Amino acid sequence: TRASRSDVSGQLSIDVPVASRRNNVLSALGKLSLNGNLAFHHLSDFGWRKTVGYGLAWSPIEPLRIIISATNEEGAPALPLIGAPVEATPNVLLFDYSRGETVEATRIKGGVSGLSGDARRVLKIGATWKPEWARGLTFTANYVHSHTRDAMAQLAVTPALEAAFPNRFARDSGGALIRFDDRLVNVSRNDRDDLRWGVNWSYAFGGETQPHGAVPGQAKNPNRITLA
Repeated sequence: TRASRSDVSGQLSIDVPVASRRNNVLSALGKLSLNGNLAFHHLSDFGWRKTVGYGLAWSPIEPLRIIISATNEEGAPALPLIGAPVEATPNVLLFDYSRGETVEATRIKGGVSGLSGDARRVLKIGATWKPEWARGLTFTANYVHSHTRDAMAQLAVTPALEAAFPNRFARDSGGALIRFDDRLVNVSRNDRDDLRWGVNWSYAFGGETQPHGAVPGQAKNPNRITLA
C-alpha cells in the first residue's frame, strides 16, 4: 500500500494573572491565573482539526494548589491505522469468550480506510496540599473525566462485540471461531472517569558532615528518605 499525509498546524497559548498575594493584587483570592489555548491542524486527508482548551491555576492559601482544565479536541487516526496493508495470519491462538475456549483462527490486522476521526472532551481537576505542620509531606488528588464521540476501539472476541460487528467474525458450521478481524472500529461514544490520589513524604536525616577538603559554604549532602 501507499499512503501520504501533509499537515499544516499552528498553536496559540495565553496566560492571564488575576490575583497575587505577593504583589498585593486581589490578595483575598490568593494566587489565581487563567489560561487558554487554541491549536489547529489541516490534514490533507481529513481537513481541519482543532483543539480548544482553557483552565485556571489557583492557590487560595499557601499550602494548597488547585488546577482545573477543560479541553475539546478533534482528532484523526494515525496514518498507519488507515494506510497499513491488511495482513491475514493463520493459526493464531485466540480466546473465544462466547464459548469459553481457546482456538486456532486466522487473525486479520492492518489499516481501515474508512476509519473516522474522533472528538474528545476532557475535564481535569487536580489538587496538591503541602501542610505546614509536616515538613516534606505532600497530598495529591487528580480527577479526569473524558467523553469521546466516534471513539476508535480495538475488538475482542466477546458476545457483545460480535453482535455489534458481525462482519468481523467468521465461524464454521459447528460454531467454532475460524476468522477474526480485530482492526480498529469506530464506536458511538466512550466515557471514562479516573480518580487518583497519593501521599508523598520526603525527609532528610543524618548529621551534616563536612567532606575532607571541602570549602566552607559548599552545599552539604545529607541522607534522604522518600516514601510515596
